[in-house]
Amino acid sequence: MSAVYAVSINGICCYVGQSLRTVKRLYCHAHSLAENSLLIWGMTPEEVDAAVIEVAIKTPPLPNEIHRLAAEKAAIRVLKPVLQPYYELEGLPADYALPRASRRRAMIEAGVIEGGNDNDDQN
Repeated sequence: MSAVYAVSINGICCYVGQSLRTVKRLYCHAHSLAENSLLIWGMTPEEVDAAVIEVAIKTPPLPNEIHRLAAEKAAIRVLKPVLQPYYELEGLPADYALPRASRRRAMIEAGVIEGGNDNDDQN
């Protein structure tokens, strides 16, 4: 199924994406949460284990890439995901994500996770 989806953690939208093969893409996100959570999501493995992680499909099937990209952009502007804060900047794609070194701080500031050991931050 091709669609636009949102990943929320602890009730806060953190990421919006689109894919022609949505189930496969969601598997990739699950893998990154399990294996590279600090680098990709800014969360320690313990924070991931304690989190409520939800995925919501936001559109009906959209096999046309142009339609998916437009729907993704619209969803990002509405949902304002923590890891994609550039939805209002001209010249950057709406789905442009924060640099990896900034993700943990963004997740803490948004209230997705509690501030803790700053040694966990990526530099």
